[in-house]
Amino acid sequence: MRADLDVKGWGWTAGEHQVPLTEYISNLCEIVDILAATGAELLWATTTPAPHPHTRKQGKPPNPDWPTNPIQYQTKDVIRYNEAATGVMRGRGVPINDLYGFALQRLHEIQHPQDVHFSDAGSAVIGVRVAVVIKDMLKQREGSKL
Repeated sequence: MRADLDVKGWGWTAGEHQVPLTEYISNLCEIVDILAATGAELLWATTTPAPHPHTRKQGKPPNPDWPTNPIQYQTKDVIRYNEAATGVMRGRGVPINDLYGFALQRLHEIQHPQDVHFSDAGSAVIGVRVAVVIKDMLKQREGSKL
């Protein structure tokens, strides 16, 4: 797989995106097509919510060529990128695990305040959700073979 097919939507500078939405969609399409061609069974998980209104953190970017600025994860961006990804996945018949909707209902219990990351207990809750969805997919697959 190509190393330049980045799908991270939000970037290291305020108001900018590491990967613009149109490029994100294109990259997702290519990634799904490459993976589907292997015969793998795919499952997409939506990005979990950013705290409202947004989170700002200081940090060093992974690429030294990027400026060191506050990282901004904005709710509106998560929603837009999730909608775009959902369209790509539905169009290619990839099942979707809506972690955004799942987490949104319990954010105050599982996510650190003013941070996109989850508490240890919150990560466990998300992990159980992922496992349940995968198990359900496997059961459906086995049931359809009978």
